[in-house]
Amino acid sequence: MKKLTIIAGLLMASASIFAQSPKLSLRGTLAFPTGDWKLLQSTGGLVELQANKSLSDNFSLFGSVGYGRFAGKDGIDGSGILPILAGLNFDGAKFHAGLGFGYTSVVVGGGSSVGGFAFRPEIGINVSNKLQLNLNYTSANTKDFYVNYVGITPVIKF
Repeated sequence: MKKLTIIAGLLMASASIFAQSPKLSLRGTLAFPTGDWKLLQSTGGLVELQANKSLSDNFSLFGSVGYGRFAGKDGIDGSGILPILAGLNFDGAKFHAGLGFGYTSVVVGGGSSVGGFAFRPEIGINVSNKLQLNLNYTSANTKDFYVNYVGITPVIKF
């Protein structure tokens, strides 16, 4: 029930924030597990849809939802993750920085899902008006384990 409350709250907040024509982005991440997650999983990939609402010339709020998959390691099944984040971005002429908070659900193999609080700081460069390249670190704290990974993320802006 707690998971549903958090997800519902994030979705309602995102809906009110982005009620006036948000700008959409598509994110694709090549993810490299770190910490204990590296012992269980190998390289993964994620795809996210992100909505951005401008606050000023340089700052914007964002909300994103996605799906990712990590390959299992040493006889351990692969896992799927569902990150739901909201946060703040800064975009200069060439530089990008962002910080997102939210919830990530994780399913290892065909088992039940666990999830918890997640955060993702990132830095990057604006290659053009439509393309950004970011380096990010994502950490999610589930009741059973931490899901941590470093990601290289091209972002296509629509």
